[in-house]
Amino acid sequence: AVLALPVLILLLGLAGTLRRGRVRAPQAWMAAGLLSGLLLLVAAGLNLLRSVAWFEFLGTSMDSGVADAVLIVALLGAAGGIFYWMPKLTGTKVANGLGMLGTLALLGGAALAGLPAMIAGMLDQPDFDTTQFVNASFEIKDEFEVVNLVGAIGFAIAAAGALLVLAEVARVSLAGDDDAGDDPWGGHTLEWSTVSPPPLGNFAAPVDAVLSESPLLDRREAATEDA
Repeated sequence: AVLALPVLILLLGLAGTLRRGRVRAPQAWMAAGLLSGLLLLVAAGLNLLRSVAWFEFLGTSMDSGVADAVLIVALLGAAGGIFYWMPKLTGTKVANGLGMLGTLALLGGAALAGLPAMIAGMLDQPDFDTTQFVNASFEIKDEFEVVNLVGAIGFAIAAAGALLVLAEVARVSLAGDDDAGDDPWGGHTLEWSTVSPPPLGNFAAPVDAVLSESPLLDRREAATEDA
């Protein structure tokens, strides 16, 4: 629950950026970033619900369901960061279609891996314990077998999505086409005002005075007003 506040602040900041900026086309980095933030908020809320003693969810499979969902959501957020910063770091960018496919696979994997275990926990399925497994005393109720199978399928889908992201990142990095441009996203912050990848020292010439948290957006708005 402690994580919910900074994530909410981040999402509000993104909402302000989207309000001032202009979304030209759906991008994989944007989808991955927004979805990971929203899912993390959902997971934090469910974890708070799990910790309420009155519901008696502690010790059920809801524990592992929340943990599994957060793990995959973290991978989704990392994928979004990689998609966004690759042009700045390498001068290349992943194919948007493949990036979206990897994002959807991680999203679907998080949902399928986490939600069934949470639902089963609400229905009083005990959490998995390796000690119980070794002693062959851990039993799954018949009504939960399908739910647990769906969770396993979710992990497989998430793994496939992560591998797709890694494969695409490796492909474009090894190809080294350097065709992303200096500022492919229409960035708002100062690092996008120099070439990508940046030269030694970051900026070849002195930069203009920075008067806000989004100087490039200020510059574009001023140019539009002058026109």
